[in-house]
Amino acid sequence: MASMNLLLVHKLNQYQVRVALSTTFAQLKEIAGSQTGIPPQHIKLLFRGRENNDAQMLFQAGVKDGAKIQIAEKQSFVDEQAQMQAAQEQDALLQKQQAAAVQQEVKEQQLMKSQIGVIKVQVDQLAQQAQQLQQQLQHQPPAVSHKAALQIGEVATQKLIQLDNVHVTGDARMLRKAEINRVNTMADQMELIRSQTQPQ
Repeated sequence: MASMNLLLVHKLNQYQVRVALSTTFAQLKEIAGSQTGIPPQHIKLLFRGRENNDAQMLFQAGVKDGAKIQIAEKQSFVDEQAQMQAAQEQDALLQKQQAAAVQQEVKEQQLMKSQIGVIKVQVDQLAQQAQQLQQQLQHQPPAVSHKAALQIGEVATQKLIQLDNVHVTGDARMLRKAEINRVNTMADQMELIRSQTQPQ
């Protein structure tokens, strides 16, 4: 069976192929598709600037050995690829934004926990003072205990205000709640001591 060499050109790429003279343009599209990766149904073959019928044989269109045939993409395929690329870019942008949001959330959580951590250290120190006061109740004048309970209660109130001023989300909310509960319990204990040691 007689055959001929053809040069298929797609953009900056060139493909040398050998086909039978009786090859149809539809069959050549299959060959072009295997070379370029473009689905055959989305390919246009231009010979001498015009597109031929798929059922037409190459030799019937005047295609001869060494002829150059241009591979073009149908506009519907170009539009589809553009839409896919736009969707991929949009998806990539969304993923990037989500990653940035997660990273920002992590930073904010770290800052929140750090702020609460500073207050927690101060609350720990205050709790030690409250514990010492409770241990010394039987060994010091009521007036001294009353004054100490008042001072600890005032500081406890300040700590509650500081905790309330820390904006929290996520896990940091639970940490702040735990410290608020600690301080409230301590404040209640100091209130009880003040009532018990109130000067007559």
